[in-house]
Parts: sequence; structure tokens; C-alpha cells
Amino acid sequence: MAFKLEIYTPEQKIFEGDVESVLLNSLSGKIQILSRHATTIVGFVPGVIEIKTNKKKIEFQVFEGILDFEKNKCKIFTSFAKLVEN
Repeated sequence: MAFKLEIYTPEQKIFEGDVESVLLNSLSGKIQILSRHATTIVGFVPGVIEIKTNKKKIEFQVFEGILDFEKNKCKIFTSFAKLVEN
């Protein structure tokens, strides 16, 4: 089951879509967000955010930021993000 994901930098929204999961390095270790996850606000450290859709895997290199998940909608705010080309 999918949920809505949006990723923002100070300049723009860089991603919007339905995804199956989000995996990133939080301040206390790796965290994976799946559909119907409990309401969560978590800080994350620089690294790679791995996003899985029903068709492919997408990765963004990011600096620090905040993930907010509520009511099956996830918003990620980061100071910098760049798509990792596979």
C-alpha cells in the first residue's frame, strides 16, 4: 500500500509522488517509513534517502533535515537534496 511523499529544499519541492517506503538515517539510527506508520517527527543526518515506489528505487543525497509523517502523508524538509543517478 502506498502513501504520499513530498521532499522540500529551501528553494523548491523536488519530489512528489506515491511511494511504498522511505529509508533514511535518523539521529538515533536507520528508520523505515511504511504505509500507516505511526505519526512521527524525526530529525535525520546527512546521507542517502532511499525511496521505493511500486516500479523503482529512487535515491537522494541529502544534508540534515526533518521528516514528518502523519495521516499517511510524509513530508521531508532538508537544506540540500540531489538525485543520485543509478
